[in-house]
Amino acid sequence: MLRSFAIPVRSIAAVRASPLAQLRYLTTTPVVSQPTKSTKEQRVLLKSITENLKKEKHKARELKQQIKEREKELKARAEQRKLEEKAMRGHYKLSLQTFVRKVRKLPIAGTHPLKDLLEYEKQELEAACKKYNEDCRAFFSPRPEPKLLGYMLYVKTKFPEFRESGVPIKDVVKNVAASWRSLSDSEKEQYKVELSENDSNNAKKEYEEWKNKRLEEYKKYLKFRDSYQLPE
Repeated sequence: MLRSFAIPVRSIAAVRASPLAQLRYLTTTPVVSQPTKSTKEQRVLLKSITENLKKEKHKARELKQQIKEREKELKARAEQRKLEEKAMRGHYKLSLQTFVRKVRKLPIAGTHPLKDLLEYEKQELEAACKKYNEDCRAFFSPRPEPKLLGYMLYVKTKFPEFRESGVPIKDVVKNVAASWRSLSDSEKEQYKVELSENDSNNAKKEYEEWKNKRLEEYKKYLKFRDSYQLPE
């Protein structure tokens, strides 16, 4: 008479499940009376599932590390971009009120910082504020000027001449524009100098050098700004 044995129906579905689900099934389902061969097959399957699970965990750790490194890289880029933007702007001129609040470490809101000052104290602070702004601006080298062509070159050339007439700036601009329109094509041609490829490359190189220099200047400026104390 043949011995009867039973294999749970859900064992069929377990073979197609994920490694983690298969491992959970094999470790929680009781093994009933089965032939020795079937038990060995289960052990082989369990070993295979365990190895696959280890591989998946390893891949998950690697992916997590890659995501972490990528986030760190993006954060560093954002900070660098922010630093560059501030360096390009340079120093914001401080008003006397803002300067007094800074050097005396007063809150932004509250009593007017100049309210109770004597006249000579105010004059001393005005002089110190002026020198502070000048010292801050001195850290930064000017941006290289692009080569002007056409109308812009004409404006730069003629603007001082029109300005001597004493008319308001807005009228000077209008007069220069009208003067440009009155020129013949041949007269305008002398202001239309073509940029060579070499000129363009040199301009880009000069700008990049200035940009890198500006970053270093900004770092020095920050040290001066943050450690500044009012002269005694």
